[in-house]
Amino acid sequence: MKPRIKSENQHSEAPPDPVLLDHLLNRDGFIPVHDLAARLARPLTAVNRDLETLVHAGCRIDRHPQQGVRLRSSGIATWSDYLEWRLARDESGASARVRAVYAQTSSTQDLVRTAIEAEGAGSDGSIYIADEQTAGRGRLGRRWQAPPGTAILFSRAYVAPQRDPSMTVDRLMLASVIGTARGIDAACAGRAPELDVRWPNDLLAGRRKLAGILVEQFTAGHRRAAVIGIGVNVSLTEDRIPDTTPPLRDTLTSLAMHGLDVDRLAVLAAVILGVEKALREPDTAQLAAEWRRRSALIGRRVALRHDGRIVRGQAVDIDPREGLVVRTDAGVVVHLPGESSSLVD
Repeated sequence: MKPRIKSENQHSEAPPDPVLLDHLLNRDGFIPVHDLAARLARPLTAVNRDLETLVHAGCRIDRHPQQGVRLRSSGIATWSDYLEWRLARDESGASARVRAVYAQTSSTQDLVRTAIEAEGAGSDGSIYIADEQTAGRGRLGRRWQAPPGTAILFSRAYVAPQRDPSMTVDRLMLASVIGTARGIDAACAGRAPELDVRWPNDLLAGRRKLAGILVEQFTAGHRRAAVIGIGVNVSLTEDRIPDTTPPLRDTLTSLAMHGLDVDRLAVLAAVILGVEKALREPDTAQLAAEWRRRSALIGRRVALRHDGRIVRGQAVDIDPREGLVVRTDAGVVVHLPGESSSLVD
């Protein structure tokens, strides 16, 4: 595991400026440096110095003598400070906080679980982020693979009173899936591809996997706890899809593969805020309604693997607490939890 990534200027008087970075992230194309100086109410020399600080922190910035500057990509050494700044500005009461950003780690899920076991309720909202995972995982023991520089990969701690019966895996997964979809939509500013939910935890674009969510629940002391893991393919290209068995080339997609040039940090910030809002949303009916709108399953025949058997029938609804509602071929209505069921391809 490599140490937390920070800027080389972390001990200087001029750390990477999140406000300047925010202006660059939200600008589609070049912006004159004197315009930046005017918007930030700073001298031109100070803005140029701050731009150099961003470059030293790993940001790739293009300069043009007439058009100004353009952010090509953010450096991960800027992510922690920028996200802390964004979360502090959020007025909806987000409880998330970034604990660490790693260039490489085994699994952010494991980092969060360790924090929960060590800190209990004090770890609630802790977020660990990685550029690359060497042992990333999805549901049912499957591997999650994403080359460095291509995806956002993070996990969040959720710790609730044990007596709270509403926060089941299915409720957390429902909120996380919808929050992730909302975040992707927001980051793409209306240009995102249509996102469909594939039961129970994937977001598809053009029938290929764009994002995946993993919720692992356990008991920590006297409290119910969960680790929410989220991965979104942002800048992955066809030539960087890992060679695996079975092959992933025909099953994965990314925002870049849909023609969108969006910085990973912009997507990361929007998804974190989207998930935070969805987790706090008291109206589960609204979340379920949005899930139905995004799902292609409702009303269709399905085959799902559950408890070692195949259940066939018609998907009729989603229950925020108990999972997918299916009317079996025998006419029996059953609830299939997302934690233990999966579609049979």
